[in-house]
Amino acid sequence: MQLSDVHIAASPLTDSIYIGTRSKRNPNTWNSKIDVTSTFIGALMDWNPPGTIRLITDSLGNQYEIEVRKIAGENNV
Repeated sequence: MQLSDVHIAASPLTDSIYIGTRSKRNPNTWNSKIDVTSTFIGALMDWNPPGTIRLITDSLGNQYEIEVRKIAGENNV
């Protein structure tokens, strides 16, 4: 298996993020997948800690802001 065979996708039905491989016969079908939602969120927060705003540009030149805000927990009012 090559890294180019690995895909990451968000499920609008389960609100989860999956990583895995797709079927060569039907690219809309997973061959295998695992739920990496917690790992993905952890990596996002390491990359962009709460209170930080990061600007990114996609491959089409569109720009986006990514912000993580803490809304509950210790030290929040």
